[in-house]
Amino acid sequence: MTKGIPRLMIMGVVALAVVAGLSLATAHGAAAQFGCFGTEEDFQQGGAPSLPGTWSLASGNWTVTEDDASYSYVYWHRNDQSPNYYANNQPAPIAGYHAYAESYPAYCGYSYDTSLITPAFSTMGMREVLVAFDYQFYVYSTEKLAVDYRIGAGSWVHVTDLTNTGSATVRHQTVDVSGARGNPSVQVRFRYYNTGSGCDWWTNIDNVGMDCAIDAAAVDELPVTLPDPDSACINGVAEFR
Repeated sequence: MTKGIPRLMIMGVVALAVVAGLSLATAHGAAAQFGCFGTEEDFQQGGAPSLPGTWSLASGNWTVTEDDASYSYVYWHRNDQSPNYYANNQPAPIAGYHAYAESYPAYCGYSYDTSLITPAFSTMGMREVLVAFDYQFYVYSTEKLAVDYRIGAGSWVHVTDLTNTGSATVRHQTVDVSGARGNPSVQVRFRYYNTGSGCDWWTNIDNVGMDCAIDAAAVDELPVTLPDPDSACINGVAEFR
């Protein structure tokens, strides 16, 4: 028995999903924490973050860090917090509250290295783990916007550097972090940094969620860890990919 849902019932539904080429949808909104089958974070609920420190949101406690050895000025923060020179000039689907960081104009000439880190979540029993989000990233010099993951308290593993979208163009992006599958505690970070001294621009991120698919072998290993098994819904949580 998995939190009130018969194991056999879950096995049957997952088996049907696997056979039919389906994956469980992370868009299901009843779960109340970030991760596989969890809540997509749109930054609308919860307060503004402590800088550096915790950002308490609907999907759980996110973390904001500034890891530059020389300066501690540039942080990810909510777009209504200062500085927010180009935080509120982005088109949909970035809307309302969202995550923002800037170099220009407030901190021209300073190096920076700030990360926005998700809550920890489980990837046990998953064959595919993707992070999906909407972002804007304006490149001036040698700044980077990286997507990384870590397992437990281990070292961060670099996955990709996001490409320049311009000053006010939003792109939907999906990044494969399946290297982290099969672990009870995983985090993803968005690292905005430039260890030089350029006068760079800004970046915005919104609508962050996980898109995961269960491994067929996990059917024999249930229960698979879900943020909220009671709200997995059994019916209606599968979608074609």
